[in-house]
Amino acid sequence: MVLTDKQEKFCQEVVKGLNYSDAYRKAYGTEKMKPATVNRKAKELADNGKIAARVRQLRERALKRYDLTVDDIIDELEEARSVAAKNRTAAAMVSASMGKAKLLGLVTDKFDGTLNTVSTVKIEVVD
Repeated sequence: MVLTDKQEKFCQEVVKGLNYSDAYRKAYGTEKMKPATVNRKAKELADNGKIAARVRQLRERALKRYDLTVDDIIDELEEARSVAAKNRTAAAMVSASMGKAKLLGLVTDKFDGTLNTVSTVKIEVVD
């Protein structure tokens, strides 16, 4: 399957997590296009069989590359927390604990678009 450079860029951006319209904007010069036109062209591109196959291929490759489970990451963070506790480095302990909490969905980051900052919001779990 042979794609143009712009089609490949579109596929790469979709796999990175952009929606089709934003991926189209990144891959193609859209400065003079109306948003509706960008959306339509992005949809047409996404519906192209070669494009869809390439996106699937890239996603499968990414999944194989990061063959980790949540349990693997939790184990690593717990190991890091144990080392930090032995070394009496509170900041490292907190960092490992927060990593676990975020991974488990107990803490989420909330984007504040007006300040371009990220703040942590605690979500309490009630038994």
